[in-house]
Amino acid sequence: EYVNRMQSYEDDLSDIVDEDRDRVAEEYRYFRETGHDCAIEYRVRRRDGAIRWIRELGMAKEIIDDRVIKTLGVVQDITERVNHEQELTFRGALAYQAEALTDIGYFLFDEKENRHIFASMGQSRIIGMGVEKFSTQTNEDYIQMVHPEDRERVRLAYETALAENRDWNVKYRFIRPDGDMRWIHEVGRAHKVTAEGVEQTIGVIQDITAQKNTEQELLNKDALATQAEAITDIGHFIYDEIKQAYLFVSPGLAHIHGCEESAFRARVLGCERDLDLIHPEDRKQVQKVYDEFLAGGESWQVDYRLVREDGAIRWVREMG
Repeated sequence: EYVNRMQSYEDDLSDIVDEDRDRVAEEYRYFRETGHDCAIEYRVRRRDGAIRWIRELGMAKEIIDDRVIKTLGVVQDITERVNHEQELTFRGALAYQAEALTDIGYFLFDEKENRHIFASMGQSRIIGMGVEKFSTQTNEDYIQMVHPEDRERVRLAYETALAENRDWNVKYRFIRPDGDMRWIHEVGRAHKVTAEGVEQTIGVIQDITAQKNTEQELLNKDALATQAEAITDIGHFIYDEIKQAYLFVSPGLAHIHGCEESAFRARVLGCERDLDLIHPEDRKQVQKVYDEFLAGGESWQVDYRLVREDGAIRWVREMG
C-alpha cells in the first residue's frame, strides 16, 4: 500500500508535517543536485494521525552525468529518543526556573575522586564562581571558603554524614571570591553507595542571606523595644480580635502589671481580654472605648486605673 501510494517526489513529501516540509524538500534538492550524503530529522503524520519523528540517512547509489539517478536510504523512528530529549530539556528549564525563584543550587560530588561532577547554574550564582572553576574545587577548597567561625561545624557535618551514611543539614556563612558574605542552608545525602562506602553525594544549597538579615533586624528591633520599655515604662501587646485572645505580651507590660514576665504570660496568653484587671469604676468607660473601636474605628486611646496583683493602683494610658 505504501509503495503504491508513493509514486512521485511530491508523494514522498506529503506525509511530512507542514512545519518541516520545506526544510526537507530543500535537503532533498541539495542531495539530488550534489550527490552528497543526506542526514535529516523530521516529523511525519501517519495514516492514524499519530506524529512520529524520523531520522533519514541517504546516499547516491547511481550518478549519471552529475545527476543522481538512484538513491539508497534508511529511515529510523526516533520518536522515543526525541521525546526523551524534550522531556530532559523541559525538566532542565523547570529546574532553572525553580533555582531562580527559590534562589537554590544543586551539585553532585564524587567523594572518591574528591571533585564536583556537576554543579548547577544556581550553585554557581550563589557561591559567585563559574561552573567550570567550581568543578576543580575539592571538598577542602570549598570548606576553606566557609566563614572561619563556621568551618569546623561544616566539616564535622560532612564527615559525620559520610561516616554514618546519613543526610546532612547545615547553615553557615560563605565568603565568596569577591569578598561578599552569604548565608547558606545546605542539605545533602548519599547518592551512590558501594561496599566500600559512600562514593557520590548530592546536595542542594539555598541562599538565605535575606532571611538571616531579616531575623537579625528583628532581633535588633526587639532589643531596642525592650530598652525603650525599660526607659519609658511602657509595654505592648498583640491581640486577636477574632479569636478573642492575646498573641503576644511584652516584658514591659508584665512590669506595669507588677508580675514576673513568665507568670504574666501564662496568665494572659490564650485568654480573653480581662476587664477584671481594670478598676471597677473605669471598666464601663474602657468597654465603651473598645466597642466604638471595633464598630469601625482605626485606633483607640483611653486612660484608666489598673489594679495590680499586689493591690496597688496605677494610672495607665492605653493606645492601640
